[in-house]
Parts: sequence; C-alpha cells; structure tokens
Amino acid sequence: MNPHQSGIVRAATDVNAGNHDLEERVDTVLAMKIIVTRACEVSPDVRVEEIADSFSSLGHSVSVLAWNRGEELPPRETRGFGEIRRFRIRAGYGSGIRLLPKMLGFWLVLFASLLKMWFDAVHACDFDTLPPALFAAKLKGKKLVYDIFDFFAERGTVPRALRPQFVSQKNCSCVLLIP
Repeated sequence: MNPHQSGIVRAATDVNAGNHDLEERVDTVLAMKIIVTRACEVSPDVRVEEIADSFSSLGHSVSVLAWNRGEELPPRETRGFGEIRRFRIRAGYGSGIRLLPKMLGFWLVLFASLLKMWFDAVHACDFDTLPPALFAAKLKGKKLVYDIFDFFAERGTVPRALRPQFVSQKNCSCVLLIP
C-alpha cells in the first residue's frame, strides 16, 4: 500500500499543509492510538507538539514518549493533545561516542515502554528513536512512521552499512522528509 493512501498520513499531510476542510476527512479516518517518540524533553518542542495536536484534532489518542536528559520536569504531563511521558536519564547533547551508553539505556527504556503500551502506530522523530520504535512496531505488527527532522544519521554518526537496514519502505509505513 502506498503510505500516502493510509488515513493517518493523508490526514497529517492535510493538517500540515494548512488544509482547513478536515470535517470530511475526520469521518474517513478511524481513531487510532498514536505514540510519538522523541529523544529530548519536549518542553517545548514546537514540531512534536504540532504533530501531536494535529493527530489529536483528528480524533486520535496521542502519547509522547520523551527523553528527559536532566531538566527538572515532571515525568508525566497532560497537554491538550494528550500525555507526555518523560524518561529521566541524565545525558548531554552532542557528546559523540560518550553518549552511546546513555543512548542504549534510553533505547531499552523506550522499547520496554512501547512493548507494554497498546498503540496502532508509532511516530519516531529522528534516528535516535527509530531502532526501539522499529523493533516494537515489528514485534506488535503495528505501523511505523519515521519522521526525519535532521540528517545527523547521514553525516556519519550511524555506520553506513546500518542506514539502509533502518530506513527502508519495507520497515516503515511512511518516511517523512520535511525541511
């Protein structure tokens, strides 16, 4: 199936494009439970919040799973779109290979959380949440959307041999490249 034929992608595209004639589309899209994953605090994160708001406005139930790298933020927070759950694992940004143990810890926590939760689709924001989202979606037979906010994985952070294994149409229901 072409990913743009699925209701979730069509509806999200319409909202992001500013199409305000959504009443007809809302009726054709079945309500889903969507998990959005992000490797930052989401406090604030305008793009993630807009994605979650868009899904919520279409009648979907939304949860955001986020990595709290050290901020004094609540582990759970309710927003207009739904819930944000933050996993506190202290770590900095841009610390290269020294971040790997913390990243693996976050991936394990994120993967375990996704396995425990019921969802129809997981929306992985950037490569740093893709591996746990991919494996959880595959194990549960659910949809995966990989949303590339930036191309750090293409700049050499991820070994070249692994890149096609994660980012392929057979692994993802949709890959979004939005500048």
